[in-house]
Amino acid sequence: MESSSSVQVLSPNEEIKLYKYRWIIITIYGLYAAINFSQFMQFTIIGDILKKYYEVESFAIDLSGMVFMLSFILFFAPVGYIVEKTSLKTTSIIGAGLTVLGNSLKLLGTSPDRYYVILVAQTIVAVSQIFMLIIPSKVASHWFGSEEVSTACAIGLFGTQIGKESQ
Repeated sequence: MESSSSVQVLSPNEEIKLYKYRWIIITIYGLYAAINFSQFMQFTIIGDILKKYYEVESFAIDLSGMVFMLSFILFFAPVGYIVEKTSLKTTSIIGAGLTVLGNSLKLLGTSPDRYYVILVAQTIVAVSQIFMLIIPSKVASHWFGSEEVSTACAIGLFGTQIGKESQ
């Protein structure tokens, strides 16, 4: 029975070649994750000011944070499928590209009559976050030796915690 999976099994005598720059890459990812995750509650922490500025209800302000949780529920399976069918590079580019797109759209939502633009932009950043959540374990398992996998994964996930705590 043949499998269509692209997993390459190493023989017992083969070793994965480990490069030092992989630590730089996982650190850069951790910093990127901190930037991405800091946007999760960025509008709700100044909700009173935004309610007056955009002339919206508290629920609308809270919705800017809830879209992250709703997006995760709705898009985890499709994003997981994309991540499994593409490379780490493609996954990272899609995630970073969506983050840039979402943040660029936020600039268009600075007018008091455009709160809907903020919600659309937050949703795009929320979807990008799903791509970023999947990356650390995949990078750790592909680029690091068996004794380093947990450390690499922890460094990657540490960025998400820094981003949450920076609010």
